[in-house]
Amino acid sequence: MIRSLCNEYADLTEAEIEKLERIAGTLQLLANIENADTFVDCLTTNGEAIVVAQAKPVASLSAYNTSFVGMLIKKENEPAVIRSIRLGISSRQMKAGRQENIQVVQLVEPIHFGHRVIGVLVVERQVDGNNWLTDYIDKRWAIKEMHHRIKNNLQNIASLLRIQGRHAGSQETQQVLSESLNRILAIASTHELLASSGVDNVKIGGVISNIKNNTIRYFAENRFVISILLEGDDFEIDSDLATTIALIINELLQNALKYAFVGRSEGVVRITVEKGEVYSKIQLTDNGIGFDLTKADKSRLGLSIVKSFVQDKLKGDLDIESGEDGTKVIFSFLNNDFL
Repeated sequence: MIRSLCNEYADLTEAEIEKLERIAGTLQLLANIENADTFVDCLTTNGEAIVVAQAKPVASLSAYNTSFVGMLIKKENEPAVIRSIRLGISSRQMKAGRQENIQVVQLVEPIHFGHRVIGVLVVERQVDGNNWLTDYIDKRWAIKEMHHRIKNNLQNIASLLRIQGRHAGSQETQQVLSESLNRILAIASTHELLASSGVDNVKIGGVISNIKNNTIRYFAENRFVISILLEGDDFEIDSDLATTIALIINELLQNALKYAFVGRSEGVVRITVEKGEVYSKIQLTDNGIGFDLTKADKSRLGLSIVKSFVQDKLKGDLDIESGEDGTKVIFSFLNNDFL
């Protein structure tokens, strides 16, 4: 059924259809685990969607008595599905109505094949028509409040470090406190993004841009011209992944501004994000003077932090190359779906 519907309504390749079939094979298990109705909707040639697979929970009542396989999705009925297909991002806790007089809340996750969205995975739960909006608003408020309080507490700690730094007796102590302050602010700025969104996900581009701007503000010298360029893919990550990536980017940018351009009046750092099926990766390159990797491993705390976080928290790999033409750092991280 999936293959015939895809061939009739979509322009998917054989490999793309096979991926949808594999995901559809897990629908019943997902429906049972979530006690919810589950669907796979396929991207159509006109940029909308059609239901190609459906599963109902065994242990609880389904919201529906009929099958919707073969039904074309209308934007006014399921805005979350169309949003996720067109933007390639998750949509959570959004109201929908596949059938008259039945209100549901959807969690929609885009299905990617390479850089292309080929469909969406949908989890639906029926809700009380009078209470669904109140519950949704309460949840968003709670998330916003949590991240707002974390941000405020971190900023209070940063203020204490600033005061301590002004009373530090040595330049070395001041430097250590300044670096610690910047690490705390990197986490705080990420929680500020999460607080503004009201959900526990945030775009990776926004996280990196925040860190980039903070690093330039605190570490770039007045007479030094630095260009930090961000390019590549932009996608949603959860709060845990966001704070870890923020700290790693912060450390790498700090190292670049402190060591890469000694004796120079300008420099360029390029940050490239690439989303993969299981692992994604971020590459930072600079056109600085380079450094000796064998000596830096022991002398630079920042690199030790980066190695530890990439391996232990991101479950990824770290690769560093450096020479007289500059330094290139690539680290990978396991996507949220596989953590």
